[in-house]
Order: sequence, then C-alpha cells, then structure tokens
Amino acid sequence: MAPNSQYLSPEDVNYFGTTRRRVNDTFNLGSAQNLYQRQTAQSAFGRTKNNLFTSFARMRDKLPGQYASRGLLNSGLYQKGIADFGQRKNQQIGEVTAQFGEQMAGLDLAERQLGQVRTSASMDVDEQEQSRIAAAASLLRAAR
Repeated sequence: MAPNSQYLSPEDVNYFGTTRRRVNDTFNLGSAQNLYQRQTAQSAFGRTKNNLFTSFARMRDKLPGQYASRGLLNSGLYQKGIADFGQRKNQQIGEVTAQFGEQMAGLDLAERQLGQVRTSASMDVDEQEQSRIAAAASLLRAAR
C-alpha cells in the first residue's frame, strides 16, 4: 500500500491490491511453467544422451566383427571405420547437447522476460495509485 493511501477509497485500495496480486500470480504461474519445462527438458536430455551412449556401445561392440568377417581387422579400413564411428558419435552427442543448450537459453530468456513484465506491470500499478492519490489530495485541498 502506498503512503498517503488514506486518500483512496476502499474500492481503490481493493483494486490496487487485487491488481498487484494478479501481477504476482501471473509471474508465479509463468515461472512454475518455465520450471516444469526446464525439468522436462533436462530429463529428456538425460534420456536421449543415455540412449545414444547405449546405442553407440552396442554398435562399437559389433564393429570388429564386421571387419573380421571380411578379413580386414588389420587393415587401414578398420582403423578408418573406428575413426568414422567416433566422429559420428561425437557429432550426434554434440548436436543433442547443443539443442539442449538452446532450449535452456530460451527458458532463461523467458524467465527474464517474465521478470521484466512483472516489474513493468508493478510500476504501472504504483504510478496509477500515486496518480489517484494525488488527484484525491488535490480535490481535498480544493474543497478546504
């Protein structure tokens, strides 16, 4: 409640209190949704990364057999196959990690925007209240 709020009617006091609660409730709801999305994204990232590692481990275990059956284990082709395999693994993990980073950056931005909207809305309510108080005080002074 603002100083000099004795100049406000009970309806005005209720209006400004309700408006402030609405602003804070909107921010809190948005923050809760953002937190949920963040936790969901973190879980999905963990599962995806784990699945990739599991899949790559299975593929790596099969790799020598594919070359051995053709008698190429001691060839440069096998070494190139291992190098290509490692490169594909690193690329896919890098892509998943980058995608997760982008998601987190978007959620960070959303949280900052929520805070800015709340700050602006709160300032607007404060300005409206001060304006209403000033108008009421002016009317009282004029009536004396």
